[in-house]
Amino acid sequence: MAGYFWDLLFPINKKLWTSSFVVYTVGLDCIIIAGLTYIIQFEKKVSWTSFFQVFGKNPLFIYLLSELLITVLYMIPVGSNSNFIRWCYQNIFSYAGGYLGSLLFAISYMLICWSVGYWLDKRKIYVRV
Repeated sequence: MAGYFWDLLFPINKKLWTSSFVVYTVGLDCIIIAGLTYIIQFEKKVSWTSFFQVFGKNPLFIYLLSELLITVLYMIPVGSNSNFIRWCYQNIFSYAGGYLGSLLFAISYMLICWSVGYWLDKRKIYVRV
């Protein structure tokens, strides 16, 4: 609520990370976390959380994998003036439209990283620091 009213004096701007943007998004995040805490810990409804637990069991490895994989995929040349990422987007995801295609590409990439985390979890391999 504070971020919304702070927007009247100092506009919310994501690219600049203005203080109104930060207060607004942190407020939304706190509401989401409070709701999830209530559902998971107090209501004991955990049957749907197994998908997300994969990310929580190897977070550092999955994060580093995502950074390394995207860098490597950008370095793979395809055609005369393109790379693998651009080729995948143009030949698979762009048919869904600009925004939807971008969302589908991001979800697909996230699922690739999740599948590696799932494979590690099934073999009980946990990377810790």
